[in-house]
Amino acid sequence: MVRDVTSQESIERAVSDVKELVQEDGLDLINNAGSVVANLDEVTADKMLENFHTNSVAPLMLTKAMLPLLKQAAEKGTSMGIQSSTEINMSSLLGSVELYWGERAISFPFSIFKWYPCKASKTSLCMITRCLAVDLEEHGILCMALHPGWVRTDMGGPEAPQSTEESIASVLSVIDSLSERHHGSFLHYNDEELPW
Repeated sequence: MVRDVTSQESIERAVSDVKELVQEDGLDLINNAGSVVANLDEVTADKMLENFHTNSVAPLMLTKAMLPLLKQAAEKGTSMGIQSSTEINMSSLLGSVELYWGERAISFPFSIFKWYPCKASKTSLCMITRCLAVDLEEHGILCMALHPGWVRTDMGGPEAPQSTEESIASVLSVIDSLSERHHGSFLHYNDEELPW
């Protein structure tokens, strides 16, 4: 685990720790981060940059740093999927451009207008995921984005329909079923494909 995803020193320490732990096995990598809440009146450049660093830049830098271990795991597998090597970015349906506008727009049960930093950085993470999927494919590393659902946490609030236990169980079920057909995809916690 990386204590501070915005610190390259912390990332390098984590790579060293993980390498010692996994030895010759390699690893699967799941990137998860946090959010800053700010509406149009409250948003600042610093809040946007903080969220972009945490939610977009850090997962890319961590994946780049862990790439030798991801390749190591992929070399031991026989096909692309969870049995080989995977890089999963925990995104959010708030990062879907298509679901925020027009006919496909979903009705959000809470005010999303305070979420400028989160939405923008998760959209960026989705593009980073697609870029990584292109680059990692030649190494046999499955790469995709996953939305864990609206969860009762400090960020999700008490109105969220899912407990952390329910979300984790759903996410693990999706991860367990990943195969080559999921490479480059954006999935909901219920295994439904989400639009970018």
